[in-house]
Amino acid sequence: MRADLDGTALEFFDGIEVCQGGPLVFKLLVNNTLIEGHQFDASPLALEGEILVPMRKRGFFKSGYVLARIDAETASVQVISKVHEYMRLVRVEGPSVVFETTAWGDQTARCLIK
Repeated sequence: MRADLDGTALEFFDGIEVCQGGPLVFKLLVNNTLIEGHQFDASPLALEGEILVPMRKRGFFKSGYVLARIDAETASVQVISKVHEYMRLVRVEGPSVVFETTAWGDQTARCLIK
């Protein structure tokens, strides 16, 4: 999947299921630069020259998704939220991002953009 957000070229590729029948996560190219070592949900939003995108996080005690901020110039990744079970971005509202908390899209939550 390819997208252009405010002049930043994004390409999500090599999608795999998180679990059998579960949501897909992808590798990501930002302006043809691979963001290595991470997997992302393909629901990015642009915000002031940066990209907000859910990133899959695996841990020993808790796995899920975190909100990541990617600098479009340097392709650096910064985690800006706690771990959520699922995250698909919907829109930015003021200082927060609204995201779906289920793969079916029937529930939403907010996360403060730090």
